[in-house]
Amino acid sequence: MRALIDQKLAGRRRLAPRWRALAAAVAGLILGAVAQPSLARATQNSHSVFDRLDRNHDGVLSYAEFRAR
Repeated sequence: MRALIDQKLAGRRRLAPRWRALAAAVAGLILGAVAQPSLARATQNSHSVFDRLDRNHDGVLSYAEFRAR
C-alpha cells in the first residue's frame, strides 16, 4: 500500500518557478487593486490634517503649531 502511495505522489507535477512567479504577481496586482482606494483616501485625509495644523502655511510643522491645535 505504501508503494502505491509513493508512486502516486511521485507522479504529481509541481508548478514551475515561472508559474509561481506569475501567480505571485497576479496576487500582488489583486491586492493592490483592493487596497488602492483606501490608501488614496488616507493620503487625502493626512494632507488636510497637516494643512489645518500648519497655521502659517510654510510647509513645516513647528512644535508651537502642534501644541496650539
